[in-house]
Parts: sequence; structure tokens; C-alpha cells
Amino acid sequence: MKHQTTQLIRFYFYICDDKNSDLLAECTRFSPNNCPKFTDEELVTCYLFALGQGFSDSVKRAYAFIRDYWGDWFPNLPSYQAFNHRLNRLADYWQALIGRLLTPVAKALSHQTVLVIDSCPIILCQGYRKSRTSWLVKGYCASKKKYYYGVKFHALALKQAGLPLPLLVGFTDAKVHDLMAVKQNLLDNQILKGTTILADKAYIDRDLEQQLKKMECTLITPEKHFRGTPENIKQFDKASHQQFNTFLASNRQTIESLFSWLAQNRNFQNASKVRSEKGLIVHLFAKLASAICHWCGFSNP
Repeated sequence: MKHQTTQLIRFYFYICDDKNSDLLAECTRFSPNNCPKFTDEELVTCYLFALGQGFSDSVKRAYAFIRDYWGDWFPNLPSYQAFNHRLNRLADYWQALIGRLLTPVAKALSHQTVLVIDSCPIILCQGYRKSRTSWLVKGYCASKKKYYYGVKFHALALKQAGLPLPLLVGFTDAKVHDLMAVKQNLLDNQILKGTTILADKAYIDRDLEQQLKKMECTLITPEKHFRGTPENIKQFDKASHQQFNTFLASNRQTIESLFSWLAQNRNFQNASKVRSEKGLIVHLFAKLASAICHWCGFSNP
């Protein structure tokens, strides 16, 4: 109990300091009710704390946990409907909070930094069903070999001992190819300068490799023969390609472990209860913020 109390207090003070930073503009209220009794700082603290305690399968369970066990700490806790509505209203803040949490890590990057990149599906509805959410599109997940309605979550993570730490994150429509997502959102980011990126075969592209070289960034992908390569050359290179690809896959495995950890501990890939785009943003970035807080020591006494 003492450990949980310390963690809750640390969350609250961090969020209060955060609200006093440049992120204040992300959740500024312009309505007459710009100073509610239950503040936005308390709202963010409650949800982050509940996620860290394992109540990540639904907002309703997270709300019930705070109401039943920590209600004395939050006497102005509103109804569940108001709690959920205000969480979605802060969708832009949750995205900005990720950047705030990762700023110290990004500043410490060196030219010897190794990054890994990949994507994972966020499933709102199985592909064989008709989605009731009009803004969703249908996509295909090659690793799971199934169609689904939802989005793709993309992550560029810092390779380190244990799980890699996400540095750049975002999501696209489920049908957007990983390579297209990188070209649209990654090539103008200065964080890549001097780094080495490990990627899978979805990112094999000569133009992308050349553009990253101009940024002094090295892209390493599996060895692959392009169409029209003679069969004798394929056989000659087969053993060396297999050895290199196995080595690369073993070094990239950590990002798969990252997605698996998020799925198991934060119910990250299952968004079946999400019904709006803002709700999806909260689902993704609030849970990712909770995970980063856990990795960065907020959960330690």
C-alpha cells in the first residue's frame, strides 16, 4: 500500500509540472468551466495509475478501481461517463505527453546508437465482421495471417539491454504499407542522424536507403535478391544470406518482445471497445505513456 501511495503521488507531481510546461496549450480550456473541481491533472494521474496497477482492459474497470479503493483521495471524482468523456477530450495531450517523457532519452542519443523499427496491428474488429465504425479501413497482417479492421502502430525504438525504448511512435490506416509510413513521417526527423536502423524485409527499398544515407543514417535490412537475378548467383549467395538474415532477426527480436509486453501488460493490441478516433488515441498513447513510466522508474518506490 505504501508503494502504491508513493507511486500515485509521484504521478501527480510529474503531471502538475508537465501542465506548467509548454504542453499546457494541448489541453487549455476555453469554456466557462475552465476550472473544474476534478482537475485535468487528477484525471491524468488517476488513469495512468490505474493502468500501472493492471486495469488496462477497459476504462470502466480503471475508473471503478479508483472509485472503490482511492475515492477518499479524489472526493470530486465525477461519474464514469464524465470521466471517459474528459479522457477523450485530452487526446492531444496524451500524444504530447509521450514526447515529454522521451525528451531526456532522445537528447542522450549518440552516433553509435542502434534503433529497431517495426509495426504491429491494433485490432478493433476482426476482418470477417462488418465494422460499425465508418472511419476504419480493412487491412491485412502478414505475421498473424489475417484481415482486420483497425490501424497499424509504428515504433522506432532504442535498442538496449532488455526491452527497447520507443523514441518515435505513430499510427496509420491498416492498409498503409510500412515502407510508405516511414517515407511519409520519418525522413525529416533529425533524431536519425548518425544512427543505425535495423528493419525487416518490408523496409527494403533503395530510395529509402539513399535518403537515409544523406542523413548519415545506416539502414540494415535482410539480404534479398531482386527480380531477374540469375539462379546460379542465388545459389552462390544462399548460405551467406541465410546467416546474415538470422543474425539480423535475432537482433531485431527485441521489438517483437516490446509489442508482446505491451499486449500482455497493457492490453495494447486489443481495441475492440474503442468507438471513436479520440478514444483510439487515448487507448494507444495513454497505455504507451503508462509503459514508459514503468520502464523509466516511476513504479519504483
